[in-house]
Amino acid sequence: MLGKITLFTCLLLCLTLCRKHIDFKDAGTWQHLSDKRTIEGYTRVGDKIYGGHYYGKSIWDAIKPMEYVDAETFSVCIGSEYAKDKNHVYYPLHVICEDADEFGGCYFAEYIVSGVRPSDFRYLGNGYGTDGYDLFFEGKKVPWSKYKSKTNLNQHK
Repeated sequence: MLGKITLFTCLLLCLTLCRKHIDFKDAGTWQHLSDKRTIEGYTRVGDKIYGGHYYGKSIWDAIKPMEYVDAETFSVCIGSEYAKDKNHVYYPLHVICEDADEFGGCYFAEYIVSGVRPSDFRYLGNGYGTDGYDLFFEGKKVPWSKYKSKTNLNQHK
């Protein structure tokens, strides 16, 4: 029994470590989000990051800040809705909108992209991003066959 467990563990470790990593050129420009600034729907106030847009009141008065965000390392990919810090990659996966007489807007209710390595994440363009192992479209993992721009598959560093 111990031999089977050891064999299974070795096989699992090999599958994890043997995955081919492709180092793509980043098609995006990443901008650090400084205090009291908004980029692509992400707003920084002190050490808090807010996701969404509001009118009629400040976003920090309307919604809670995003959780698990490291504001010091937070940067936004200009022209996309992707953002990242040292811990996570972010994308507005689920957006909730509210409309009232004197205020309204939309906020990111779900935003952490799962299964991605933020240190390796590159924006490929047209909503696609990768960490060199997996492909993501608009923040969700998709098969590589879905990648429309096949010519970019050869654009390695």
